[in-house]
This record gives sequence, C-alpha cells and structure tokens, in this order.
Amino acid sequence: MRAQTADLRPRPTSRSADRPGLGVWVAALSLAEAVGLAAAAGASRLVGSWSAEPGVRGSLGFGLLLVVGAGLVEGLALGSAQAWNLGCWLPRLRRARFVAATVLVAGLGWAAGAAPGVLGQEAGEAVGSPSPVVLLLAAVGVGVVLGPLLGLAQASALRPAVGHPGAWVLASALAWPPVMVAIFAGASLPGQDWSPAEVVGAGAATGAVAGGLLGLATYWALGSMTGVPLWDRVLLRLLGSSWGWLDGDLVGVEVRGRRTGRTHQVPVRYAVDLEGALVVVPRDGTSWWCNVHRPTAAVEVLWQGEWLPAYAEPLVPGHPDHEEAWATYSLRWPRAHLPANGVVVRVWGSGGNAA
Repeated sequence: MRAQTADLRPRPTSRSADRPGLGVWVAALSLAEAVGLAAAAGASRLVGSWSAEPGVRGSLGFGLLLVVGAGLVEGLALGSAQAWNLGCWLPRLRRARFVAATVLVAGLGWAAGAAPGVLGQEAGEAVGSPSPVVLLLAAVGVGVVLGPLLGLAQASALRPAVGHPGAWVLASALAWPPVMVAIFAGASLPGQDWSPAEVVGAGAATGAVAGGLLGLATYWALGSMTGVPLWDRVLLRLLGSSWGWLDGDLVGVEVRGRRTGRTHQVPVRYAVDLEGALVVVPRDGTSWWCNVHRPTAAVEVLWQGEWLPAYAEPLVPGHPDHEEAWATYSLRWPRAHLPANGVVVRVWGSGGNAA
C-alpha cells in the first residue's frame, strides 16, 4: 500500500499504548509541578518563620534540610509524572532511572538555587525584592543551565526506548528558560504578610502554570523521539509538496522495520548510476539501512512529490558493485565521506529505474 505524503508518523508498533495526548501530558505536568512548588513554597515559608528561633528548628542545617527536601519532592513529582506517561507508551523506558535523574538534577538544582536565601536569612541579611530585570536574567540563566543538564540525564533512561533521544534534550533545553521565568515570577509574589496557606496556594498556582508551559514546550519531542526527527519531517513535507520536484538533491526513502514493523522515512542525498538506479549513502549514526536486509527489499521513494514503490539493495565493501556505486555517488558529491561501515544503498523503481 502506498504511503500518503501527509502522513509522516510511524505506523503502529509493538508499543503497549498510544502516545499520551497533549491534554493528558500538559495536565500531568501541571499537577506535578503544582505539588512540587507548593512543597517548595511551604518549605521556604517555614525556613523564614523559624530562622530566628533557637534550637534545631532555627539552625542552618535544618533550614537547608527543608529546602533540599522540598527540591527532592519537586523532582520526584515531576519525574514520576513524566515517567508514568512515557512508560505506559514506551515499555522499554527505564522508569526508575528517569525518576532518579529528574530528582537529582531538577530537585537538587532547585535546592541549590534556594540555598543562598537560607544562608542569607541565617546571617541576618535583609531580604529585598530584586528588580524585574535581575529576576528575569536569573531565571533565564538557571533555565539555560538546568534544561540541557536535565535533558541529558533523562535521555540516558530514554535511550533504550526511542530512536532519537536527542530530541528530548533539545526540547528540555528550549523549554526550561521560559518555565523558570514563570517559577521565579510566581515565587516573587508572596509578601511577608501572606499567611502560610496563601504562600502554599501561590506556589501551587505557579507550579500549575509552569508545568503547563513545560508540557506544551516538550510535547513535540514525543513524536520526534520515536518517529522522524523534526528537521527531517520538514524536508519530507517539502519534498512531498507540489514544489518537491524542484529539489534535485534530495529524495525520501521509506523502509519498514524487520522486528517492529514500524516505517522509517528519511530524506537522503542521491546520485543516479548508468542504469538509472538511485545510489544513496546513509549518514553516520543512522540505522534505517539495516532494514534493507536482502537484495530486493521493498521500499518506497519520495520522487518528484510522490511516493513510489521501489526496491533497495545494500552494497557493503566487497560486493561486486560497491566500488562502482561509491564512485557514482562521489562523482556527484565529491566532498562526501563514506561512513565507517562503508554501506552504500542502491534503489530502483518497480519499472527498473529511479523514475
């Protein structure tokens, strides 16, 4: 059956459930951050209230313990919400590692950010409200550092379950700066005359907004992690449009996974040999060509704006046609480098040539 150019999503696989819906994902992260920031706000108020008291409750160590504990609660709530939704969809996700990574990076990161305030209170320093510019710069700075670190830590748990964990790292890096702006803005609202209930309520409301932003900003990565990367999707849509025939450098290739049955679509540069077949060289780090496992594997080619049935053959070093195919490709792309595995793929249409 011929693929539709508008449908660039993977076909059903062995995953146990569908991808979480946008509403479910946003609601889960909003609830998690509401719980986490309510705990953080409550801990901050307790530290401020008890700082002047003698004994254990007013000690520096106890204040730091409260702040660190609240940070761990925030990390645990967020990590659990994300891991639960992702784990129901991706059975191979390492949930415990995902939660632990979130607790360590997000939780301890938040605690580290709040610790200077505790130290200042212990030293008897007056706590003033920073200017909006300082608040904005601080929030963005924390987000710029926290986002990539958290994304990388969580990606270690995602790697066995998805093909493109880098999409999650990118989404995290882009999402956390605006999320931290929302968190810092909400944290600056409560005054000294606010009751503990009002402070905790403001923290929960801030968390709900921040979690919603995080959910909206990261949802696109769910599709890119398991399917076609975002940039490749853009290229494939352009190639599949009415203007696709204008691009003489790229074609789309679709192969079906041998074990999962999932389809993989990739844009590739090509050359044409003397027999009219396409010659493509897979990029380093890609594995779609592994599904071309026999001399006449059925594939589809996005050629001049239309998906066409075709056949593909992998040519490895030592194959009688390997050197000729590589020479054909190198003639058109003289600066190209043969990947480490040396694989070249030849593709021809059902009529015997690329067209």
